[in-house]
Amino acid sequence: DLIFESAPGELVIVDYKTDAVRGRSLPEMAEPYLPQIGAYAAVADKTTPARVVKAVLVFARPALAGEPCEFALTDIAAAKAQALGAAREQLAVH
Repeated sequence: DLIFESAPGELVIVDYKTDAVRGRSLPEMAEPYLPQIGAYAAVADKTTPARVVKAVLVFARPALAGEPCEFALTDIAAAKAQALGAAREQLAVH
């Protein structure tokens, strides 16, 4: 996984996945990981003065086969909200 500053004050998150993906679209493959990317973005927001402007999942197995392999999140704020909601639920359970 990787987070880097693409321009002053702008962060990009890249999360690499090695899942087997046969028969699934990129959005289907990405869905379970949206809260994880959201958590990364939320932490970056709290710990740096920069803001996350892009978040991408890269699926390594399709890449090796020469197939489309990158899924860029279109709504980082929603992914952050999903991650924070899941964290609140876990805290309420324990």
